[in-house]
Amino acid sequence: MRQELTEQIIAAAMEVHRGLGPGLLKSSYQECLCRELSLRNIRFVRKQPLPVKYKGVALDCGYTCDLIINSEVLLEIRAVEAIEPIHEAQLLTYLRLSGCSVGLLINFNVMTLAEGIRRRVLSYPEHRHDDSMLLEEFERNRDVSYHVIGAAIEVHRALGPGLLETVYENCLCHELSLQALPFVCQQPLPVAYKGMQLDCGYRLDVIVNSELLLELKAVDKLAPIHEAQLLTYLRLANLKAGLLVNFNVTLLKEGLRRRVLNYPDSSSFASSASLR
Repeated sequence: MRQELTEQIIAAAMEVHRGLGPGLLKSSYQECLCRELSLRNIRFVRKQPLPVKYKGVALDCGYTCDLIINSEVLLEIRAVEAIEPIHEAQLLTYLRLSGCSVGLLINFNVMTLAEGIRRRVLSYPEHRHDDSMLLEEFERNRDVSYHVIGAAIEVHRALGPGLLETVYENCLCHELSLQALPFVCQQPLPVAYKGMQLDCGYRLDVIVNSELLLELKAVDKLAPIHEAQLLTYLRLANLKAGLLVNFNVTLLKEGLRRRVLNYPDSSSFASSASLR
């Protein structure tokens, strides 16, 4: 039944692609596809809310999926140069949040639509990837980094990639509370320069146990500037160790950076950063 439905959806998408071709905005394809589905008497709901729940905490984050068709198939539409693995991972995240088990990812910005179609079926526990090797790297020291990384892995396993930074921050703080790890969220960060105090409105995402700075991201890829920013925050906060965690990855180890600020060489980014 679902196979037949996905074939009908793909046929409708192909009709739209034949009529419009590539190179338009996502919203244009979505409007036309909805029209085509209506003409074919295929029931659908647009912009279905996707509430986020994490261990008893409900977050109204304003997430919506593009289309849910016949209460069975979740459809995400793209108009991008190429479908990346993170797009497919995001589809799986939306499937879990929506309760649907079958998803279609269709990128209209291709010459032949077959090149832009991905079909995924959610089968548990497919998203519970193994990050145990990541923890083993820190197990010998058993410092606060070990416990924080364990908490981040737990959040990432439950939510997956594709959500906003604020969602991961709220859920991570909840996980830290469950693990009885002391922390402070959104700590103000004043800037001092040669006796002058500047209140620039900077805030640190999380400080754990008054010793570990945690900066969270939900970006396509960590860039060198993110690591440089972490070092700047460490100096301004007078902390030594920091973790940079990007949740928008398929495996959390791909989005993790740990940096230790070595004094007195903090004047040089190259010499002050060491990966432990």
